[in-house]
Amino acid sequence: MDTLSCQIVALLSGIFQCEPQVQEEGRATVIRIENPSGGLPLLVTVSSWNDIRVQPGKTPRYYPADDLTSLEKDLQAYAAGQKVVVDTVDVDGHATKEDRFIKLCQLDNLDAAGLWQLAVDIGLIGSQELDHLLLTGGKFRVQFWDAAHNFIFKYKVDKLIKVPAEKS
Repeated sequence: MDTLSCQIVALLSGIFQCEPQVQEEGRATVIRIENPSGGLPLLVTVSSWNDIRVQPGKTPRYYPADDLTSLEKDLQAYAAGQKVVVDTVDVDGHATKEDRFIKLCQLDNLDAAGLWQLAVDIGLIGSQELDHLLLTGGKFRVQFWDAAHNFIFKYKVDKLIKVPAEKS
């Protein structure tokens, strides 16, 4: 394991208070942290080109190897519940292929118009597609590192409501 991978393992161990699983895959080091709350695992891949790919969900995020500050800041915020993974799920339970990693405060006091605007601004789904998804029983899903805090937005009759994920 190279020096950068060792730094990342130490960083992740400190943030998530666990011993990450480390596996060498060709010219890359894959670091996996299982989520003790039953939520999404965290995958971090360090390539031989010093490319750091982080996947708190489905869509990878990339960080520069020469400045680990933004990586550390984002992952500390994720572990603390200040950053979340969002995606959409249709009425049949099929989730979108992509997700987004956003600040939790972006979800504060949202009404339907605000949720549509957010979905468009973060490039997750178009406002008309989101409206159709919600009207047909789909959900806008919010996932925390601590899965006990997960929730969804959905329509109840004609009003957007926030519901804990286990009661969806």
